[in-house]
Amino acid sequence: MVIAWRSRAWFTGGAVVAAMVGEAVALPNLAGLEHVVALLTAVLIAATGEVFGSYWPRVLGGVRAARLLATESRQRTA
Repeated sequence: MVIAWRSRAWFTGGAVVAAMVGEAVALPNLAGLEHVVALLTAVLIAATGEVFGSYWPRVLGGVRAARLLATESRQRTA
């Protein structure tokens, strides 16, 4: 599901979700419910990656820039 989300294969991802939900409804058992929970978890992970995917690289870039400025400042004063 996450691969379908990342590659923008909306029809394929939707078909997988529909098939798993249909199976869970047609054959109510623990395995079907586990698959539905796994799909929901995958969708949440993919959505979180879309929303916050560029957050940490920007934060780490800021930390690197601050470290570089501090190093240059120490070298000038020494």
